[in-house]
Amino acid sequence: MQVTGGGMSSMIHWNPYCNLPPSHHYSLGIAHAPLDLGDDAADPEDETVIDSGFEFGMIDFPGSRSWKRLDGTRSWDPKAQYGDGSIYVSGRHNPVDILELSVKRLSELRYEISALVAVNFSFESAGYKNDRFAFTTTVEYSQMCISIPIWNNPEEVVIPDEWRVPRAWTPETSAEFASRFVDLEDYGDPRMEEHSVVFEPKV
Repeated sequence: MQVTGGGMSSMIHWNPYCNLPPSHHYSLGIAHAPLDLGDDAADPEDETVIDSGFEFGMIDFPGSRSWKRLDGTRSWDPKAQYGDGSIYVSGRHNPVDILELSVKRLSELRYEISALVAVNFSFESAGYKNDRFAFTTTVEYSQMCISIPIWNNPEEVVIPDEWRVPRAWTPETSAEFASRFVDLEDYGDPRMEEHSVVFEPKV
């Protein structure tokens, strides 16, 4: 199916609670999809509502230090993928796994995304059988950011020294940290926000 609208961004994040060291991942947001769920709902009275589009986070793109090198069409081995895809249907959260994914650069920041995904409707008993959907859409890469975590119990957080996470976030320390994961010459100067640092792509 052809879907209209969506966006792509990337983030450097880390999580000491699950021993996830700093890494750079891409995220995709795909607008409302006209899913054909058929008439196999467990409750025929239940109205199907697509509450949000597909959301995918933590996608690893090989050679992804620069958005400029997301060029041509590539596919990813789903067995090597880790993501937190989801879609809300009838108020229920439904996890989504990427089975196939390809990216084709159209112009500057604009890309065509084609994907085959599997939706787990049984996760919160949405009332539909698990299914697969294929879609194609265009997205525009908007930014790379560093999320500055706000810890609920900061005294319990132990960040390994080898992760080299700055103790104080400034334009200088943010740029040095980001340079380990992306090519800064393809991004503008860091913009400091309340809980994040934003780097916009340089075109």
